[in-house]
Amino acid sequence: MAGPVVLVGTAGVRWSDLDAARTPSLWSLLQSGAAGAIAARSLHTYSCPADGWLAVSSGRLAVDEVTTSSTEPCNPLDDVRTGEAVPRWPYYLARSVEDQRDAEPGLLGSTLMSGRVSVAAIGPGAVIATALPSGVPVGSAEAAPTEPAELRDVVSAAAAGADLVVVDIGSADSGGGGLAAVDERVGAVLDAVPADATVLDMSLADDATEPHLQVALATGPGRYVAYERGLLDARSTRQPGLLQTTDLTPTLLSLLDVPAPSTLVGSPLTTLAESDSTAADRLQRLRDLDASAQAVQTYVVWFGAALILGHLLTYGGTWVALRRRWGGERVRRRLLGALSWAGVLLGSVPLATYPANLVPWWRSPAPFGALMGAVILGAVVVALMAKLGPWRRHLLGPMGFVSGATALMLTIDVVTGSRLMISSLMGLQPLVAGRFYGLGNVAFALFATGALLAATALADRLVSTGRRTPALVSVLVIGLVATVVDGAPGLGSDFGGPLAIIPGFAVLAFCVAQLRASWRSAAAVAAGTIVVVGGLSWLDWLRPPDERTHLGRFIEAMANGETWQVVGRKLEQNIDILLSSPLSLLIPVVAVVLAITVVRPDIVRVTILQRVYDRAALLRPGLLALLVLLALGFAVNDSGTAVPAVSFALVVPLVVSVCATALCSRAPPDTPADALPGRPQAASGEPASGGP
Repeated sequence: MAGPVVLVGTAGVRWSDLDAARTPSLWSLLQSGAAGAIAARSLHTYSCPADGWLAVSSGRLAVDEVTTSSTEPCNPLDDVRTGEAVPRWPYYLARSVEDQRDAEPGLLGSTLMSGRVSVAAIGPGAVIATALPSGVPVGSAEAAPTEPAELRDVVSAAAAGADLVVVDIGSADSGGGGLAAVDERVGAVLDAVPADATVLDMSLADDATEPHLQVALATGPGRYVAYERGLLDARSTRQPGLLQTTDLTPTLLSLLDVPAPSTLVGSPLTTLAESDSTAADRLQRLRDLDASAQAVQTYVVWFGAALILGHLLTYGGTWVALRRRWGGERVRRRLLGALSWAGVLLGSVPLATYPANLVPWWRSPAPFGALMGAVILGAVVVALMAKLGPWRRHLLGPMGFVSGATALMLTIDVVTGSRLMISSLMGLQPLVAGRFYGLGNVAFALFATGALLAATALADRLVSTGRRTPALVSVLVIGLVATVVDGAPGLGSDFGGPLAIIPGFAVLAFCVAQLRASWRSAAAVAAGTIVVVGGLSWLDWLRPPDERTHLGRFIEAMANGETWQVVGRKLEQNIDILLSSPLSLLIPVVAVVLAITVVRPDIVRVTILQRVYDRAALLRPGLLALLVLLALGFAVNDSGTAVPAVSFALVVPLVVSVCATALCSRAPPDTPADALPGRPQAASGEPASGGP
């Protein structure tokens, strides 16, 4: 029978801190055991030690009250003796109710008591992790000595009689004695436990400054899984070497052979054995994971600002030049041609952010420049293919190519494990830890928009050549594939996405088939959407709890009577994001303006768009279908504000490119200026004024 399970918890230990000379104890664990990077997420900007220990206690995200001290960002943890209650426990309970995250502090302790597990808690954080719902530790509790020799004796005595030993050895910041002191205490624990013990060494929180992925190490035989040389793996993230603090609760229960409550969101840690890899190899991989996650967290803001500025300068500069009639007809046509290329190039940028992660830009002396260089190069390649391929002969061809390539890239990525989306500029952010696989809101917006625009371009080409039935079939097939890729568990694993994709494609299909919409048909589409999403969720719910995705967890929430809490939390997040900044408030304004432009271009005097509608009959239905998709995507997703905002980054430049191409190829010399937004058309026989 395997020996005791030992959880050693600390805070602020990063993979960049480790080396054989400075941290010999941690290095020995890296050499002999499994290693990973733990996303110590909090509901605050950074995580405090109490947050990490509460996540172990409840199996969900839970946080302490924010400190009022200007010098101490985290509340100190107080030692607790056997039979005493954690002093701040009432605050933890109150905050868990306030956050509406369904966290239950004390869940691990009560589960251990039900399983008749003997527990020894050493140190204040360990008591928090093993406390009962009343705040009293489930087993013995005592303070953790700071001297390694004394700590060794205490742990040795506890390991002799307990099934689970939890040790809080303090933080790696100055208040915890520094990294060297933490490493010495880890060594003391390793010396104290028997050879057949299973040891989990976890940095559960940041050092109260900027967030980082933290060190996670495990060694020992376990009861069902051996933590041998390799990477830690968790079904909750589906990313080798990446795990969450919420994975520790089901891991401990699994190692102790205690049934886990179904409300846990994490999964037991296993090992991806790599017998041929060295400690240095694993260290480099985990440092890369943290470095890219840390860097891209800042670059997302810069990238978004640069992309918006690029759009504004491109459209604004061209508009001014055309309105002023600089250079005459020859220059005008060159400007329109350049705008056509620029629109395709800007529309290719979102796609290019994903393969950019194939380049280790985070190792560069100038990582932001290296990342931007990779993105620009990728966008240029896609734009050249779009503008020079055979599809260029069709007005919507380049738009369809870029859109389809974007959807295809994301499809390939989710099928292969969402590797490119992790720590990408428009993908999944490990430090935020909202999602580690499948299609998040940003990727969903690009995927769904790309699939719908690609279907529009293809169907328009088929309809223009008299093949309406194949056009309808193409829309239905692309819509079906998009729904499966986005919603299937293990692929997109997205609950809200199909609720928007199915109605969006239904609108386009009705238009292609020339069917008249009615309340009855709308009700049928709504019912079909609910059936499909409900079926996918039910199938996911049938799987074991630790293998379920967002879909199955929604069914679990319904079964537990938490449906309205989930819906209310999503709505609250949407409102909070919408009101978070003036820029966020502009999103619905821009959306309304674009919607009016799509439906009635004559109202905003974008007459060229109406001319494009005349040449590409399905562009208007396609854009109307996209409006439906985006409206529903905004409504049913948490952080749904990102859905229309990200979609605009793809659809706006591509439609601008289509309009510029149409102007350049068809319009007589004096009409483009008249067709520009806000340009009053001249009376018959009168030249239009040259002023703006």
